[in-house]
Order: sequence, then C-alpha cells, then structure tokens
Amino acid sequence: MNRRTLLRALPAALAASAGCSGDPAETPTPREIGSERVRWSHETGGRVTSSPVVRDGTLYVGSMDGSLRALDTATGSSDWNRTVGEKVWSGPYVADTRIYAGTSGGSLVAVDEQGREQWRLETGEIVNGGAYDSASDTVYMGGADKRVRAVDGRSGDERWAFRAEGEVTGDPTVSEGVVYAGCREQRLYALDSETGEMQWSYEAEDQIWAGPVVGDGVVFAADQEGIVHALDPETGDAVWTHDTVGPISATPVLGDATLYVGNWSDSVYALATEDGSERWRNESPTGNVQSDLTLSDGTLYFGDRWGYLFSLDAETGEYRWRYKTGNAVQSKPFVTDDTIYVGSNDQSVYAIERGE
Repeated sequence: MNRRTLLRALPAALAASAGCSGDPAETPTPREIGSERVRWSHETGGRVTSSPVVRDGTLYVGSMDGSLRALDTATGSSDWNRTVGEKVWSGPYVADTRIYAGTSGGSLVAVDEQGREQWRLETGEIVNGGAYDSASDTVYMGGADKRVRAVDGRSGDERWAFRAEGEVTGDPTVSEGVVYAGCREQRLYALDSETGEMQWSYEAEDQIWAGPVVGDGVVFAADQEGIVHALDPETGDAVWTHDTVGPISATPVLGDATLYVGNWSDSVYALATEDGSERWRNESPTGNVQSDLTLSDGTLYFGDRWGYLFSLDAETGEYRWRYKTGNAVQSKPFVTDDTIYVGSNDQSVYAIERGE
C-alpha cells in the first residue's frame, strides 16, 4: 500500500454522482469486536503500512523502522528480523525461496527464507510498489524515479527500465505478457513484460495512485478524481467509466463479475464489470478507505484512517463488524481460512479470528 502522502483537502460537501443508481445503502454502526477475537499482536519499531504475506506457517511483513520480519503465524513470535537500513515502503513479495521488499531509500532488497540478504538493487528514489511473476522469475517495480523496472528475481540484475511521464505509484500488475502500471501524470501504461516496450498508454482524469486490476477481459484503473476506468487490454480504449465522487488511492479487488472500490469520500462500491453499473454502494461509518481491499469467501476486508479494520458482506454491502487498532490501517489485510493478518500505523501487526 503506497499512500503515504496526504491527499488534497476534500470538499465539505460532495455532489451526487452522475450515473449512480439511487441512494447509498443505510449504514448502521457495525458490530464492534474486541480483544477476544485477537489471536496475537506483534509490536514492531515503526508504522506497518506494508501488507503482510503468509506462506507455509510464516508471516512476512515490513515496517517503517527499516525492518523486514518473519513471524510465526500461530503465535506471532519472531523467527527473524532483518534490518534493511531504510523504511520498508512496499512489499513484501514472496517467491519460492526469496522475499523482496522496496524501501524509502530507493532499494529493492531480496533476502532468503532465513532473512539473509541475497542482493540489493539501488534506484536512488522511493520504491512505491512491485509485483513478483513466478513464471519468469521477475520482479516488476515502480517508483519515484518515474521508472517501471523488470528485475531478475535470482540475480537482481535489471532486465529493462521504462521511463514514465511521472512518479510510478501503486503495485504494477502482470497479465498475459503485459505489465500495467499507473503514474501521477494521469497515465496508465501497458508494457511488454519481456522488453518493456510500450503497447499503449491511457490518460485518466487525475493521478493514478491505486494499482491496476485485470480480469473479466478488462483492465481497471482508478484515479484521484474518483473515476473508475474500464479499458480494453488490447487497445487501451475506454469500455466504460464510473464516477465515485471521491479520490481513490486503495487498489480495488475483483470478485464474481464485480469490481469492489473504496474511496476517500467514505464509500465502498460494488460495480458490475460488464458496464460499470452499481450493484450497491455503502458509506463507511467512520472514515476514508485507506488500505487496498481484500476479498475472501464473500467477505470484503479493508482499513480506514481512524484505525478500523472492517468486515463487509460482498453480496449485500452490509457491514458485519469492525475492529479498532491504535492508528490508521493502510496495510492490505491478508486472509487465510481462519485468520486475518493486518498491520497498523500503531506499529503493530495483528492476527484476528475470522469468525462472523
């Protein structure tokens, strides 16, 4: 999650969205859950805005104290703690035997499963996002240096670099030989994953901070004007757009013919992927959506500016519960069969029981 800069002030009142189907669903205060649902919490030495990743009983997570950690998923105890020297700004991204993370100092760092550093690629400026492609053993990354890079996952050698018109924000997305990445100069790029050659670019209404999403034969991008753009992956032409009337910095998530989107105007939307029509819209009872959305078994999970983690029914848009941490939740939740793992700006990682 890469939204560390304050957005411009939102207007006190927002006009109703053209194309919205009716009023938002009634939003009663969600049921509050407490410590009885917390399996464990682990305090780090800095804000946890990176998104935890779980594999084989180990949780990997970075924090703003410059550490990359491996925690036991059952107890939260530390298996190892690697200081990378700079704030962990993006990732981690997990391969078979390596874990990658981007830093505020402009490094992409690879460590092995014991936390030993394997290599480090220096870019000179903040690494905002990345994605690991197992088929090609490649890390695709973007950053404040206005570059999208392809990096050999084993050696750390740069395979290619593409210069964008502005700072590359959010995690790139790789699909069928194409890398999609957005930037602050209102552009979404489609790049050949092997060569970095640009296939097309699309101009949005405002900066693109959220990562693109690919599915249902469409590329989805969301901008700071609050517009969701559905694009043809072959040409980059717009298939439809939908105005959510609020800046979008959280990466949406794709469900069954539905795209779920959260914005900074306190709303969550379910949009039909075919035409962008609203299936439902629900207003957050507390504050703007700050973490990327996660969908698991018909439930949406996300965090907000006031430190809440929310559980929401993906079919109806009704809130199920919320849990209060000590500060904003910008970390994308990672969900397993029985547990939700999430970081908070209160410097802790939480393991929360999924039960409804």
